[in-house]
Amino acid sequence: MDITSKFEYENCFAANLVRDLKLQIKLLKKEYVENYLQETLFIYSDDEELLKKVLPYLKERGKINNISMITEGNKSIVIKVTTDQCPLLFTFKNMEYANKNSISERINNGGEIEWNMEIESFSNLSYISDILNHKFNIKNVKTKINKIRKQDPKSEYILHEAYELGYFDIPKRLGLEELSIILHIPPTTLDLLLRDSIKNLLKKNYIKY
Repeated sequence: MDITSKFEYENCFAANLVRDLKLQIKLLKKEYVENYLQETLFIYSDDEELLKKVLPYLKERGKINNISMITEGNKSIVIKVTTDQCPLLFTFKNMEYANKNSISERINNGGEIEWNMEIESFSNLSYISDILNHKFNIKNVKTKINKIRKQDPKSEYILHEAYELGYFDIPKRLGLEELSIILHIPPTTLDLLLRDSIKNLLKKNYIKY
């Protein structure tokens, strides 16, 4: 079953960046390397001075093992962080989970962590809640079971990522070229996929009066 768990974790460096510096963050990639989790993050702010505070902030308070700057753009940066303090790492390291890369993690605007994943049974759900509670002292874990998605997963994912990253904002936070780099999709192909996804969404939800 497809579930979403939402919670607050005071030692999460990404959540703290959102809460303390009012930044917007997108987790682009995660890799499990032995006992460490490596995450690549896209960080955005209208205030470019805040972006300059990211590395000093993380080095001072982040509880991370390594951090590096990947790219610096207009009102955005991409960084790579290595840590052994992430609940995601500990939880699924000790859980028989076939495809850890299928787990989606995001930080919402309120600084809450959201995990979306497929689990086989309610016992898995209990295990996750117990780990978060006892290991990380996270008391208020809110979990919901999601409805089965009927839309094409790839199209839905691309449309969701474009929305989250500000492609549809006025003015746009990033253009088609930047979005294509982040999603690893050629601009022409990406443009067609976005148009097709929007068309299918409108056809599905449009009601003629």
